[in-house]
Amino acid sequence: MRSLLILTFFACGIIAKAQEMEIYKKAMLERLENSKTYTLKVANLMPEADFGFKPVATEMDFGTQCLHMAQNLEMIVTRYLGAELPYPPATPNIDKKEEVIDRVSRAYDFAIETVRQMKDADFGEEVAFFAGPKTKLQMVNLMNDHQAHHRGQIIVYLRLKGIAPPGYIGW
Repeated sequence: MRSLLILTFFACGIIAKAQEMEIYKKAMLERLENSKTYTLKVANLMPEADFGFKPVATEMDFGTQCLHMAQNLEMIVTRYLGAELPYPPATPNIDKKEEVIDRVSRAYDFAIETVRQMKDADFGEEVAFFAGPKTKLQMVNLMNDHQAHHRGQIIVYLRLKGIAPPGYIGW
């Protein structure tokens, strides 16, 4: 009887852990989808003539900020989540609004599909990161934090150009 009780307790723990990861994964996918929608709305508002705008000389311009966001998604997903980029890497000289926006959209799609394909155990795997070992779960969180950071910057760029940003699209 005691063995059955221990086995039941252990099984309940496994089920609870699986449900916890399922909830996390669902929330993360929703967050990435919303981030994509919001980022594309922000990027589309800036006129192409102002994609080279930067508020101070030491900042990236608007288009470069957007391209940086795409490249960061691709880098984290390939280097730390282990997926293979299904298209050629971006070149730093992409400067046309349509090309930049397409790249951002494809990078988000790539990240979303990679997270969708991850197994529960994948999130707990450690990867070597410059700031020390991190789990893949931490890398997915970092990916979202980085997007929010740079999207906040390009929202300020819109405001400096007198353009009202779209309403917030959250989790």
